Amino acid sequence: MPITARSWRDGNMKPCGSGLIARLDAIRCPVVCGEVWCMVACSWRGSMSTEAKLPVAIPVAIVSAVTAVTACRNICLLAGTPVDTPDGAVPIERLQPGHSVWAWSVAEGRRVVRTVTELHIGAADAWLVWRIEGGVTLSLTGEHPVWAPASRSWRPAHSLAVGDVVWVVDSKGQGHPRTIESISKHQASKTPVFNLAVETDENYLAGGVLVHNKSPVWKDSGAWDSGITIEDNLPPTVAITTPAAGTLLPADAAIVVEATIDDAEDGPGGLSVACESSRDGVLAVADPAVDADGRWRGTVALSEGVHELSVTVTDSGGLRTSASVSVEVEAPGE
Repeated sequence: MPITARSWRDGNMKPCGSGLIARLDAIRCPVVCGEVWCMVACSWRGSMSTEAKLPVAIPVAIVSAVTAVTACRNICLLAGTPVDTPDGAVPIERLQPGHSVWAWSVAEGRRVVRTVTELHIGAADAWLVWRIEGGVTLSLTGEHPVWAPASRSWRPAHSLAVGDVVWVVDSKGQGHPRTIESISKHQASKTPVFNLAVETDENYLAGGVLVHNKSPVWKDSGAWDSGITIEDNLPPTVAITTPAAGTLLPADAAIVVEATIDDAEDGPGGLSVACESSRDGVLAVADPAVDADGRWRGTVALSEGVHELSVTVTDSGGLRTSASVSVEVEAPGE
């Protein structure tokens, strides 16, 4: 039996031939096609009608979230885009309000768990596919805000080019500047796209790439009006190069710890560095300065046993980033 779908644009009612459950009328989704009818309502399970032009299968879980499905206004990512969560990567279209995702706390310089408050659904006729250093691929509309470390701002994807740098957070929660290696443009009418609203930090990690959840108004090439706060400071970066994770270290020997360190604002020379062991606490180092090339070297003594060895870097703005490796020190005489 045809159901009645509500038009967001003018509030009129009209029968819809999709055969969808009547409960869907409660969504009042503002995603509309070329006329006035709700594309989500008319296209679930791939059904089509004269009022709906978007052939996308919307999961039942999304339909049940009747108060939180809204339009993403073409500031979106394509279906299938993996969003990082504490339980692993989840396709963006399968997330719901209440689900936990990984976000990035700029103030703390670390990955944090945040809650999804809304799922946004829309349709796009064109999008970009980025291939990023490290094997990351991201498909997104041209207006989607992405963190650009070079300008320390949220930038629309279309304003970035091959060679520009984005912020990528790895599976261990460490953030890194990574270069866009290639960009391709794609077109297909009414392609389903999605976005999330996320509490507190208002960002999330799409395939590890730091993206914003808001729809800004852009002027020239920067974010200027949107409720998006442009941070004046980006957290420093640090990666431990020595010792390697899982290394068995000799007892009663000076342990050399080396790391590569940088900061967009202060440069490598303007940072403070601390080395710490999960077993022995804060460690004193003999030569803690960072050289001009961003290399840091410290010599420490570790007790017998397994250690989570961490290097924490703090910039002049108080933002900090840590990297860690697990090592083991053998018992004396072994």
